[in-house]
Order: sequence, then C-alpha cells, then structure tokens
Amino acid sequence: MNIDAILERIAKDARQHAAQTLSAAREKADQLGEQAQADIDRARAAALREAEDEAAALRDRMLRMAALDERKDALAAKRALLDEAFAGALVRLRAMPPEQATAFHLALLQETAQGDESLIVSQEDAPRFDAAFFDRANAALQDAGKRGHLHLSEKHRPTGGGFILERGGMEINCTYESVLRTRRPALEADVAAVLFG
Repeated sequence: MNIDAILERIAKDARQHAAQTLSAAREKADQLGEQAQADIDRARAAALREAEDEAAALRDRMLRMAALDERKDALAAKRALLDEAFAGALVRLRAMPPEQATAFHLALLQETAQGDESLIVSQEDAPRFDAAFFDRANAALQDAGKRGHLHLSEKHRPTGGGFILERGGMEINCTYESVLRTRRPALEADVAAVLFG
C-alpha cells in the first residue's frame, strides 16, 4: 500500500471518529438541554404554586383584617350611639318636671341613704329640697326601717342635678351623672337591644 492511501485511510477514520464523537456530544447536549428544560419547568411550576399559595394566604389575611376593621368600625359606631343615648338620658333627667324629680330623688334616697346624712345640692337645686321634701324623705326612710334624720347641708356644690349624701366625712355621689355612670353597665344591653334590635 502506498503512503497516500494509508494517510487517506487515517484521515477518513479520523473524520468518521470525529463525526461520531460530535454526534454523541450533540446527543448528550440535547439530553442535557431537555433535562435542564424539564428542571426549569418544574422549578417554574413550583415557584408559581408557591406564589399562588402566598397570594391566597395574603388575600385571606387582608380579608380577615378588613373584616376585623369593619367590625371595629361598627362597634365604634354602636359605642358612639350608646354614648349619645346616655348623654340624652342625662339631658332628660336634668329636664324632669319637679314632681318627677322629687319622686326620683326619694327613690334614690331610699336606695342609698342610712337616714342620718346631710344632702349637698347645687345652689340652683336648693329650692327643690325644701322642708316638705325632707318630711316626705324622712317618713319614707322610717317606713323602710331606717333612721329619718336627713337634712340639707349648708354647703353647696355644682352637681348638674341630684345630690351628694354626706355622713361622717364620707360622701356618696348621687348626682344624675354619677347614677347614670354607675348603672350604665346594667342598662347597656337593654339600650343596645332597643337601638340595634
């Protein structure tokens, strides 16, 4: 054989081997590309699911917070209406006709007085607490088994309606505002039922 034929044969084998190697490399690269694309698709799908889950959780949180804010606003509005109702009740108490105010004061005294206190009232209300009032109050207290020695104090204080019972340096606030404030917790449910059904 001649050298040219041998060299041609070697070159042909080398080309053939290079083509096979190149083909195998391309096949391997295609497989790796497909595998990488599959990994990318899986990662993208997982990231999308995670983002959707986070978005759903965030939406739920925001809806719960909005509902909570709505309930807080509704409660604040109801509280404001209750405050307004009790403020209106105080106005109506202060505007009671004299005979109704006397009956209210007598009932309040029967509830709270021992029977030997002095009543501190405002200068404006002093005429309501005359001798006839004290006769009725003391008689009612005696009928209830209590001492009947109530009397009007020489001291006056702005009360906004009602009175302050004083006995031995101690005072019981029976002003209209104090009575409403004290009884409000017991009355709120009933007032709310009337206001809000």
